[in-house]
Amino acid sequence: MTTHDNTSENLEIEQLAALFARARNGAFATLVLTGLVVLLLWGRVDAGALILWGVACGILEAVRIGLARKFREHVQSPGETIRWTYAALLPAAATGLLWGLPAIYLAGVDSDWAMMTVFALPVAMMALAGVSYALNRTVHAVHILLVGAPSVVILLTRADADVQLAGVALAGLAMMSLYSGQLTAQRVRENLALRHATTELQARLRVIHDHIGSTTGVDRLVSFQSSHDPLTGLINRREFEKRLEAMLATPAGSGRRHAICYLDLDHLDMVNDTCGHRAGDAVLRQVAARLQTMVRGTDVLARMGGDQFTALLTDCNMDNARTVAESLREAVRQLRFPWEDHVFEVSTSVGIAAIDAGTSHFSDALSAAHAACLVAREDGGDRVRIVQSADLEQGHHHHLVRWMQKVREAVESSRFQLLVQDIVPINTRESHEHHGELLVRMLGEHGELVAPHTFLSAAERYNLMPAVDRWVIQRTFHALENHADALSSLDLCAINLSGQSLSDPGLLDYITDLLNSASIRAERLCFEITETVVVDNFESARAFIAALKRRGCRFALDDFGSGMSSYSYLKNLPVDYIKIDGSFVRGMLEDPIDRAVVESINQIGHELGMKTIAEFVESEEILRALAEVGVDYAQGAAIGEPRAVD
Repeated sequence: MTTHDNTSENLEIEQLAALFARARNGAFATLVLTGLVVLLLWGRVDAGALILWGVACGILEAVRIGLARKFREHVQSPGETIRWTYAALLPAAATGLLWGLPAIYLAGVDSDWAMMTVFALPVAMMALAGVSYALNRTVHAVHILLVGAPSVVILLTRADADVQLAGVALAGLAMMSLYSGQLTAQRVRENLALRHATTELQARLRVIHDHIGSTTGVDRLVSFQSSHDPLTGLINRREFEKRLEAMLATPAGSGRRHAICYLDLDHLDMVNDTCGHRAGDAVLRQVAARLQTMVRGTDVLARMGGDQFTALLTDCNMDNARTVAESLREAVRQLRFPWEDHVFEVSTSVGIAAIDAGTSHFSDALSAAHAACLVAREDGGDRVRIVQSADLEQGHHHHLVRWMQKVREAVESSRFQLLVQDIVPINTRESHEHHGELLVRMLGEHGELVAPHTFLSAAERYNLMPAVDRWVIQRTFHALENHADALSSLDLCAINLSGQSLSDPGLLDYITDLLNSASIRAERLCFEITETVVVDNFESARAFIAALKRRGCRFALDDFGSGMSSYSYLKNLPVDYIKIDGSFVRGMLEDPIDRAVVESINQIGHELGMKTIAEFVESEEILRALAEVGVDYAQGAAIGEPRAVD
């Protein structure tokens, strides 16, 4: 038997193992449904036949569990795949036949409840089949056909048009269930194949390690470890740059055309946040194994760190490089990563840069490829972008890339400072609640504070705001749990969320996990979302707000009045506070229009049961004017400057 045949049989055995692993849960669910059917039909059909049918269902599920136990205890060997496939198929087919019998029995009963039962039973079993049998396409298809066929035929042959329509609907559901099962089985097989490839890669790495140890001893082993990534087995950033520099330094290398592909996985942080870094590491290993199958032996593939990879495509013009990059992107997008009860999908942003006679230093090409990758991420991810080396000479773009690198380094090294600015009630006779808004400042390489707009623009442009926001959230939780002096007197801590974070599918779970593990009350937390972000993401924002409000968190709509459609959606947004845009507050003493806007926002907010907060309160005169209008809270220099939390 060839290696390919062995691999194919191993995949089939593993797929059967996954199928049998679900036997206990599937059998339990089927028995529960059996009991419900017996209760519903008791007194409507012959009791003896009903009991016999229920007992037969129980026996079949017991056989199924017994076969699963025998499979687990049996040492699988080549040639046994067909036998175990039949062992899984026969109980599934028998169960399908048995669950088709009630429809045949009820075909002679002329009543609405009988036809409803004929329709409902196969629908329920099709849903269970997705749990019990979908990992094997043959077993799943046979079961679905035997369960659904009798009911479809009975319903379609009735004279009642409504009953016939139900038959058409049931046939459609059966076809959808069949397609879903085929797709699930195919994805499982692809993932098992990828897991085999990863295992083979790890085996080769062990052979390399053994060879190094047996031939040249510890020195060579240390050299190997210093040049390779221990997680994926690929060369690391240091070795990649070393090889790239050496290639450019040789006369033969400097006159040829090459290309660099820089790959950055999209949404890997969602995997880490949902299932932990072990799951994220498994994804990285499988991605590395897949990428290795897509490049030539003369190409150089490396892991640059985190979720980033590079591929040096030797003797490759830009047209061919784009074709290769698209194939790499598509290969990653097609991967599925099952982990416990989750199945993850990831995509990758790819940047390409040319290496030619005009490339003076390897770092220029690498920076260009990285910049192109960042543009791909900025454009939405899962796409390929090309940046020529000359593009980096544009001052503004080069400035942003430089700041992007600084922000990324600050995120990785947690080089930020958390500050808080007071938000106080204007009328202390009506409220004594003391709030504070959490602010973040980046620290430079020498510990100096960086102006917010300087690093935030780069963070927003290159999709780094979710990481910054998560740092603020985590540090706020930490400070509250440790009773930081700056927060101890606050009844409510307000945390800003960017539009990028609101679009992050893993953020809600991240905050929920922190709430579950922390000892602080959710009622002390308020999340601020700007008006423009809400307008752009209204439905997702409303769902996000509703989910966290159920936990007790509160929400503020920030910079209200800066948008163009404020009042049209405000009544449908379940926020607790409205923060009046500071441009109107600062001008309300001199400009009657600004004052009218403040009054209008305040009145609408109160009508909707929301409290109002004025931003940029910079003088006592403005504070008195706000008191006259009836605004609830004030924030700004006249109240207090931001102060460090830590």
